[in-house]
Amino acid sequence: MKKIFICIILVLFSFNCAIAASTDNNLSNKLKGHLLLQVEDKGRIWYVNPGDLKRYEVTFANALPLFEKLSLGISNKDLNQISETKSTTLGNRLKGKLLLQVEDKGRIWYIDLKGIKHEVTWDNLMDLFTKLSLGISNKDLNKITKVDILKVDKEYFLVTNVVDGDTFDIDINGTIERVRAMGIDTPETKDPRKPVQCFGQEASNKAKEFLLNKKVVLEKDQTQAKDKYGRLLPYIFLGDGTFFNKWMIENGYAYEYTYDNIAYKYQSEFKNAQKYAEDNKLGLWSDNACGGDTTKSIIVPTDVSKPIITPEQKQNAVCDCSSNIYNCTDFKTQAEAQAVYECCGGVNNDIHGLDADRNGWACESLP
Repeated sequence: MKKIFICIILVLFSFNCAIAASTDNNLSNKLKGHLLLQVEDKGRIWYVNPGDLKRYEVTFANALPLFEKLSLGISNKDLNQISETKSTTLGNRLKGKLLLQVEDKGRIWYIDLKGIKHEVTWDNLMDLFTKLSLGISNKDLNKITKVDILKVDKEYFLVTNVVDGDTFDIDINGTIERVRAMGIDTPETKDPRKPVQCFGQEASNKAKEFLLNKKVVLEKDQTQAKDKYGRLLPYIFLGDGTFFNKWMIENGYAYEYTYDNIAYKYQSEFKNAQKYAEDNKLGLWSDNACGGDTTKSIIVPTDVSKPIITPEQKQNAVCDCSSNIYNCTDFKTQAEAQAVYECCGGVNNDIHGLDADRNGWACESLP
């Protein structure tokens, strides 16, 4: 009798579990393709993938890489059959899907639950998803299996040195790498073959303000990994989500730069950003600055008051000027950095990039 009772309990337990599982699957099926707004937890946004019926958190840092993994490739011909204003036959068939426009630099589209397409970009993604999402409680959300973002959360790396407006040193897993921001070019300040160009110092100072001693996210472009000098060519994102490369162009601190006519992922966005800066006369496009012409040089003052370096500091300065081997973090005081800087030739041969704004002072952030 006891055995029969235990068996009945086990059958009932299994039956209840089956009902619970069915309920979860029903909810996942019902919400597949939806964007969900977790109203009880700071408005976190989730996407229920129609492929596996699981939910993936959507953040600014991971959205586009995540969607590239979850999206379905589509041709321009088929994409053109889906409207941005009304439902169509193909749009209805692809409701809730993410689409990767394979013939146009990998642009990403989301088909909403009305069958209407929306392009997903860095500029609009969070506002777009908040607008299109369906509110959901924590209780219901927990019924849908969660996936840990497919390991697409970005790593953060420390910027240890700002050479100029588009070139930096970044600590990547213990190795200092020289990085050249992809798709942009700022007026020259460091090339010994060229004079300091118009708005170059402003661009360098802005980059220093944004990046120096900050942690950033790097995104690799599929078309180009390194330049001819061996520098990495990433897109750079700040902790608050600011797209550094684009911001510099859009606010007039940089030009859009296409190397050897090789199209890259954000080329059209960067070109549009430059047009915006030109039209609004921002930064180097201002009539009071360069008017868009950075080829004209500026005069670097020769009477800059420099720190006083004692003979003992100069004598003790161990300086290797053959290549860039020092960063400001290698010195305890500004005076130590200044001694090495001057040992290598100062502003005329700042091989280590210790004087980002070329004002004669090395590593000004040090005590």
